[in-house]
Amino acid sequence: MEKTYTDKITQKTIQFKENCVFTIETRSRFNKRFIKRVYKSEDVDAAFKEFYDTAIIEGYYKYLYMRSQEKSESEVLILRMRGFASKASMENLRLKNKRPLTRMKTASIANLTNCPITLSNKLKNEDTMEYPVSINPWTNSKIVFCLLSYLLSLSKEEKLAVLREGDKQLSIHKELSGYSLEEDNMVKVDVVTKDDLL
Repeated sequence: MEKTYTDKITQKTIQFKENCVFTIETRSRFNKRFIKRVYKSEDVDAAFKEFYDTAIIEGYYKYLYMRSQEKSESEVLILRMRGFASKASMENLRLKNKRPLTRMKTASIANLTNCPITLSNKLKNEDTMEYPVSINPWTNSKIVFCLLSYLLSLSKEEKLAVLREGDKQLSIHKELSGYSLEEDNMVKVDVVTKDDLL
């Protein structure tokens, strides 16, 4: 279902689908793109406001793109604006946006060094003696690679269904291990280097 939105500042009208996202991006001197923030379609008003409020160094550009979640559809450039901030004000802005990182307790299983500790503990409590008979003993590594082999052998639809369910479960374990899920929705601040300020 298509929706319509009119920007209050430029009076530009856009049409978008419910499953699309809006991204605010910047480009560096070497034309490398950085995504600063992503908004869902229902937050289109907040996306435009954030775009206008984002400070960019003079001479650089910021962009507001609309992206469909369908891979076949290309991104659409909605707005482009040249930066107006001085180098000094960008340094001050960078200090204000610093925030502590959220960390979760992790453990190493198989080749996964950052496995949430709750998931690792669950795996430790598994009784592998009840698992089906196999040529090789059941180890953490074998369990992980067996599951990967199974996942990769599925059809595309089955694979996506398994990944959707698995992603929910992984998020639960991350949260139980001390990771704040809000971290993924917060403003991502680009790292500013001396080269960027020249």
